[in-house]
Amino acid sequence: NAAKKYYEIDKNANFNLIGDGNIRVKLEEMISKSKIKNVFLYKRVSQEEMKHIYDQADILILSLQKNSIINKTIPGKLQTYMSVSKPILCFADGISKKIVSKANCGFVCDEDDVFKLIDVFKLFKNSSKQKLDEFGKNSFNYYKLNFSDETIYKKLNDLTWEWKKKF
Repeated sequence: NAAKKYYEIDKNANFNLIGDGNIRVKLEEMISKSKIKNVFLYKRVSQEEMKHIYDQADILILSLQKNSIINKTIPGKLQTYMSVSKPILCFADGISKKIVSKANCGFVCDEDDVFKLIDVFKLFKNSSKQKLDEFGKNSFNYYKLNFSDETIYKKLNDLTWEWKKKF
């Protein structure tokens, strides 16, 4: 609904949704019934193809169901998005919202409100290329400091070492 309304503001903005998730059929019906012109659905693709898709994207949207258990965890999708140095629109609450805010790597919209979401779309549209590049760099830097393999291995090694010292 937000994408459809945003089309009236920016006819060049497209929303590409990729995957075969459980709401795909519902989305197909909504797009067809409402004649939404700027939302495109694609079947699941390989990780290699996703890298190309990420490269082509201006921003990546992390949308999580409100008040779900997933909001208490760090979704792999967030880590993947950060690893590809892209600005993030976080449409979620919980830990993901905190991370995107702390990392200063995009904008968050934690209210389930079409008009609030459109306002966030406008924030991205009105951001300079320099600002969007800065978000992307911040995203990758946060990923490196917190989620990279080297960081995880070091943290596990440190924990193991501390545990061994106690015994």
